[in-house]
Amino acid sequence: EEAKDYTDRSHFSPRCRRCKICDEEHGLEVEKNCTRTQNTKCRCKSNFFCNVSQCDHCNPCMMCEHGILENCTPTSNTKCKQGSSSKLLWLCALLLILPSALVCCCVLKKYRNTKNGRRESTVSITESMPMNFTDIDLSKYISSIAE
Repeated sequence: EEAKDYTDRSHFSPRCRRCKICDEEHGLEVEKNCTRTQNTKCRCKSNFFCNVSQCDHCNPCMMCEHGILENCTPTSNTKCKQGSSSKLLWLCALLLILPSALVCCCVLKKYRNTKNGRRESTVSITESMPMNFTDIDLSKYISSIAE
């Protein structure tokens, strides 16, 4: 007979303890129903596992792309076979290509700045050359400038 309350040891409360609920949304199911003297015992549903002693929720078992070494159990996750090394090769290639591209961009930018710098330096040299103009007498315009 399934109970809603239980008492598994003596205590001073006038009430029994409430039975535990095995939450299916958290991957749990009832292993043993609650009785008047024992709480509900939960376990992980099929394709779920929990690797701690007092489990409040179970995790879904991992799906393996390249085959299974060990099946999922209620207390341990699936152990998968290692995949092909193609992912590792792609990662290595990216780790080589990205820094190389970055170095090329920096060198190209420096080259362009140097090239542009030479043009600017030529212009700045001509601008900084003193202008030798003959003096002009502006004394006749002073009165109109002052007004």
